[in-house]
Amino acid sequence: MSERLHDLLREAVPDDAPSLDPRAVVAAARRARRRGRALTGAVVALVLVAGGALATTVGRDRSDHVADDSAPDPYGAPTCPVTLPPPGTATPTLDLGDVASVRLCPDLSMIDDQGTARAVLSGMDALVTGIDDLGDRLARLDRYVVRCGPDSPVDERQALQVEHADGRTEVVPMRSCLPVRVAGREVDPGAIVDRYLLALRAQREARPSSPPRRRQPVCETSLKVPTPAQPGRGHLVAAVKCGPNGAGTALDDDQVAALDEAWQRPGALDDGDGCTTSPLYLGAVTDQGDLVVLEQSSCGELVWRGDLDESATLPTSLQRLGVRA
Repeated sequence: MSERLHDLLREAVPDDAPSLDPRAVVAAARRARRRGRALTGAVVALVLVAGGALATTVGRDRSDHVADDSAPDPYGAPTCPVTLPPPGTATPTLDLGDVASVRLCPDLSMIDDQGTARAVLSGMDALVTGIDDLGDRLARLDRYVVRCGPDSPVDERQALQVEHADGRTEVVPMRSCLPVRVAGREVDPGAIVDRYLLALRAQREARPSSPPRRRQPVCETSLKVPTPAQPGRGHLVAAVKCGPNGAGTALDDDQVAALDEAWQRPGALDDGDGCTTSPLYLGAVTDQGDLVVLEQSSCGELVWRGDLDESATLPTSLQRLGVRA
């Protein structure tokens, strides 16, 4: 586990969690909620696109993936806009007081087809629980330290869409090189996204739910948006083999079932092992509608890299899955 994620989890975990093992964290959080405390973390989302290669999906009993009807529907919150507002140069302000839902909105300006963009956005789940707790944790973030200059990487754009209790929506633009004002303090937008993602992961664990429509996997990695997906959580329900030219070939039911079995048994990734990755990879879809990329390692396993500085290996390969190069 990376030092960054270790610190994030230790901040978000209830005091009585016996360890930082994900399942122990969830169990402790549930105990804490029964005592009136809430597990929080960070938020976000999602992803995926309708279209691309037509993939075969694995049929599953989804009875354990139905959200509590008495709770807000994470897929029913207002959808993110296709076009984000101009970022501007002024420091944006984020206030999560008296809020019904929060979404992380990706920048889809590179997608020419607005229908494709809407399909991505409509399949995202929003944070609808633990929002006050998230706001408290964001207010305690370290102050922003200027880290962008002429040689900085691309100044990425995204936004948080806030749905207020009275039904109003507000889109708070964020840029990686511009701080966000929270509770009168300027904080790093990357830290906000991290904690949003952890909060969304905790919500998914506590209140399993499914997107309104099954997403099809695609090879266009530009359509992948930040997600709390992680091996050992949820299931893979479809996948395509992708190559350098982006074309996809769907895996059949048996191959997807074998891939999902490997997804349930992740191992540690050692970046110093000298292994390299092949131009071939899998674009897979989780039962939450997340798009994940699985690379083929020269050491004989598939490699996953997440959006919270996490990584893992899966005990299978394209060859063992019967996927032809």
